[in-house]
Amino acid sequence: MATAANSRTVWVHGHAGSLQTSTGFLVERLGYFLRLKGEGNDDVWVHYAVPTVEDADSWWVDRMRMQIRTWGEGAITRVDVWDGASRLSTVERVLSSSVGAQRRETDSTEGLCTIDLDLPRAPEPVPSIVAAGIGVSLLVRSTKPRDAVAIAAVGVDFKGS
Repeated sequence: MATAANSRTVWVHGHAGSLQTSTGFLVERLGYFLRLKGEGNDDVWVHYAVPTVEDADSWWVDRMRMQIRTWGEGAITRVDVWDGASRLSTVERVLSSSVGAQRRETDSTEGLCTIDLDLPRAPEPVPSIVAAGIGVSLLVRSTKPRDAVAIAAVGVDFKGS
């Protein structure tokens, strides 16, 4: 989806998530989301490969987006954005959206919330240009059984020169 002549948002569906380990969470691919249901006090990384825009040598990553819903104390506590093997950005923050959370008007009534994260970068005279494939890693946290996080979509905003 193009957002402006020099900006593009590229999304990947929640089902595309790949878990780093298979312990501590029940994994459910339901309808329009990937739900991770905690079995106790644990966390797990979920990785997404985001399609990289054409002519990537003139683009950089500006923002990360996700559509999620959480239950109990389930949350995403860290987001890493990668350009191949190089980490572009890390955001450590508790990201959750209970059923009663404020939503955008376009969100369904089932509690999905779109979260936009501006990505902090090291100060440079020019932004880091994308050199490889973009990956997004989400650290999902559970503190007790049945805490859960559902991920419907993950997206990245690319800016162009």
